[in-house]
Parts: sequence; C-alpha cells; structure tokens
Amino acid sequence: MAVTLILVGSGIGLVAVGPTAPGPLLAVHNVSALVWLPLFAIHTVAYVLRVPRIAGPDLMTAARTPGRSLRLAASLGSLVLGALGALVLLPAAAPWVTWSQATHQVPAPLVVGAVLSVLALAAALPLRWR
Repeated sequence: MAVTLILVGSGIGLVAVGPTAPGPLLAVHNVSALVWLPLFAIHTVAYVLRVPRIAGPDLMTAARTPGRSLRLAASLGSLVLGALGALVLLPAAAPWVTWSQATHQVPAPLVVGAVLSVLALAAALPLRWR
C-alpha cells in the first residue's frame, strides 16, 4: 500500500509541477513504478480467480451478509472519487501528454516494469495460487 501511495502521490506532484521542472519527483515516480508494477501483477493474478467466490454472495443474493452495505459503499465511493480525481487532474496533465507525444518514446520504467512483472509472475508461479 505504501508503494501505491508513493506512486500516486509522486504522479500528482508531477502533474502539479509539469514536465519542465520535474526535479526528484520524476525519479521517485519511476522507481516506485518499477516496484509497484510487479507487485500489482502478482496481486492481480493471485486474486483474479478468487474474486467471484468472495464477492458473489454480496452481489448475487438478496440476503444481508454482515458488512455488505459498507463494502459496496466503499467500492462505489472509491470508483467515484477516482473518476472525479482523474477528471479534475486531466487538464493539468496536458503538458505531460504533449511532452510524451513530442519525444515519441515509451517511458523506460513502463517497459522495465512490464519485464519485471513477467519475471515476478514466473518466479511466483510455483506458489500455485488457490
């Protein structure tokens, strides 16, 4: 969770300062992306098959399971807040879009993070997620 907060926080900071003077935020963002991507990949693969079994009772039955309303409200609230945050920050991110189009290159941390994700998944495969 700490890596996620660092990644998101540095990303918001980069949007605020713009591509002309990113300072150390760009390095923090790149390194946190390299750590976050493999962790996210392992977490996603480990839980993707469990989600229907875990969330099914909350979504499919009329019976009230303890904490159901709170879980659904937290999930919906997270989605709404994330969408609103993205809409608010989108105009401020325009200089970064222009910068990425002008350089015509894929950010190296994204490529390295994808490779690290594949390696991490291959290394974690013997754990046999259940």
